[in-house]
Amino acid sequence: MSTNIPAEKAALVLTKLKDQANELLSAAHNVQLDMYHAQGSGNFPYYYKDPATRRFNEKTYVWLNQCLEKRKNGEPVSFEGDYNGKFLRAVTNVSYTLSRKDQARLNEVKRNALNQQGALLDAWEEAFGEIPSGKAPINGVFEIILKDWVTKEGTTLQDLLVAPDLFEALGKAPAAAMPVIPVVGNYLNAIEAGIPLQNAISLNNGILKSVRSSINFPSEANGGVQLNDGTDDFFPEYPFSTTQAKILDGLKSDNSVDIQMKLSNFNSSDVSLSVSGEASFKMPLGFFDIDLGASANYFTNIVTKNSRTIEIDMKFTGVTVAKFGPEPFRVSGRKGWHFADGIKESIANGEKDISGFKFSPKPNIDFTEGGDFGVVNAVAFSQYPTMKIKVFSSDYKKIKTDFDAAANAGLKIDFLGMPLGVGLKGSYKQGDVSINEAEGSITINVNPPIEAVAEKAVEATAFILGVQTEYSAIE
Repeated sequence: MSTNIPAEKAALVLTKLKDQANELLSAAHNVQLDMYHAQGSGNFPYYYKDPATRRFNEKTYVWLNQCLEKRKNGEPVSFEGDYNGKFLRAVTNVSYTLSRKDQARLNEVKRNALNQQGALLDAWEEAFGEIPSGKAPINGVFEIILKDWVTKEGTTLQDLLVAPDLFEALGKAPAAAMPVIPVVGNYLNAIEAGIPLQNAISLNNGILKSVRSSINFPSEANGGVQLNDGTDDFFPEYPFSTTQAKILDGLKSDNSVDIQMKLSNFNSSDVSLSVSGEASFKMPLGFFDIDLGASANYFTNIVTKNSRTIEIDMKFTGVTVAKFGPEPFRVSGRKGWHFADGIKESIANGEKDISGFKFSPKPNIDFTEGGDFGVVNAVAFSQYPTMKIKVFSSDYKKIKTDFDAAANAGLKIDFLGMPLGVGLKGSYKQGDVSINEAEGSITINVNPPIEAVAEKAVEATAFILGVQTEYSAIE
């Protein structure tokens, strides 16, 4: 039934809904909405927590884990591919490297530390006659120092590095050790000089390793989430900041938006369409369609054939918003997975000779706003619309007969390539149908399913009025 509607055509209709939703929601909820159009995947599975299992709804997760498709300014948002996979591809190409200056400094520090290590071993051998055996000489030396020489039990190498008075910290050293302690100090000073640089390499590449592990091998320990998919597998999380209760209450609210569409100049492939009184434009004929009983595409195949004009008024009630997004990576606890700062820094550093995160090599990804490296982090949606369809046609009596005959049958309605009412209890129903013989018209009122919750809550969907995008590489 669905007709493939070009994005630029859909935008001419969707922009009206998006603008009204922005007026209702932007100030109160701090969102800025874009148009959204993704053909058959356009409905939003808003019941994100399965009440039966308390797990995350797989349908919602699949919808959230979609990567934005590259688009031109003014085009609606659409999806292509999964975001988890694209983020992993980007972060896999990131590493932490030192600038030439910092690397030369680290190399110099390492050479000096090696020289001071030799001097310490020489001083030890001169003072005590032999080097501790059975392990690396320098490790054996410090094992004795930290066990037998320290004034305070439990003193660590780090404590010695910051000790203001090394002789005081090593107050239990034997008399023979007095000439050794200054050499110990020289060695500690030498290794301390390289600690910040070495720690930066270890810490930041450790972060990258943890991020990749959280995406490749999500678990409860690293903040993964389980779905109601019949498995015990974990997935990178997309937590909601809007509660399920607020979403359900929002869908029952009086907030509403509406559009008025006028169709004229019908032919076999397209129609002239005016939205909310503005200038008309050509639209593929099947942008709006109804299956009436057993008659597929009844609106396109029958209603439009002998019509002069058709007016369709749609009202979307229960306008509300939900916020969510990829779980940020937290260094403390090594939880989460969305390490956007590493991507941003890699882009900013580029080919500069600077210490920090860099791409090696740079992935084939468009990181600009409007590119293909982004997700949706908020959705404005509503209940499916009520409709009033007025048809001026020489066949108005036949159309009424057809609707009367199918009065008890559900209606399948398609709008801009998106089926309406998917997942809700029941289906669209026709309401009052009346004719006006004087003007040769028929008016059909069409109502969505009464309840906003599906037979199974996790199957419930809502009509999307607009979305807010997040491009991780953009400040």
